[in-house]
Amino acid sequence: MARNLLVIGATGKTGGRTTELLLQRGHHVRALVRGLDDRARRLAGLGADTVVGDVLDLDSLARATQGIDAWVGERVLDRFPVPVTHLRPTFFTNWLIDTWADGTGELRLPFADGRHAPIAESDQAKVIAAVLEDPAPHAGQIYPLYGAEELDHYEIAERMSRALGRDVTYVPIELDEFAAILRRRGAPDHLIQHLLAVAVDYRNGIFAGTNDLVKRIGGSDPLGVEEFVRQNRAAFAPRTP
Repeated sequence: MARNLLVIGATGKTGGRTTELLLQRGHHVRALVRGLDDRARRLAGLGADTVVGDVLDLDSLARATQGIDAWVGERVLDRFPVPVTHLRPTFFTNWLIDTWADGTGELRLPFADGRHAPIAESDQAKVIAAVLEDPAPHAGQIYPLYGAEELDHYEIAERMSRALGRDVTYVPIELDEFAAILRRRGAPDHLIQHLLAVAVDYRNGIFAGTNDLVKRIGGSDPLGVEEFVRQNRAAFAPRTP
């Protein structure tokens, strides 16, 4: 049965994919967006009801939720007296694209020999869509989400090499060098501080672990690193001078 669903943050990568999945499954989706940019117009073209608003503006939020059966807005949901399902994904596989900015064939990261199971944003979107379609069984639950396989970055580089047909090398670096790389890329100070703290947590094993929640709730096996890189091969093309 078609439901009336609200997706907050619908122009983001996870929110956008969630919106697409719900539309494909025949639901009526209202997408709360900050402005009518190309991403919002694309969602409208797919059939979403795009509404401009701000989650910090209670009036616009109230208008956006009129007639809605279920909605998702990540941490902002904690502010409202409704049942909430918390999703806690580990590092996204898209992080590999972000760290490919220099195009050198090296992953220069401060993660030592820490491990995690990278998760594709599309897999998290499948879980979100399933929760919104049938929220009752998931109310009050906290779901840590993991990808297909727990790996360290040496193993990640190996799988990337196989997918791309060329050498990819993991080069463990210290936190100060990582901070310098981020500054050269124009990252603001608050983001650098956050990522350095994340790196320390990563080294300490905070992001390690696996489970079957993506398959059990989302309905399909999660993408592995090698498959993800193959699907996004253009994003890993060598940089030209």
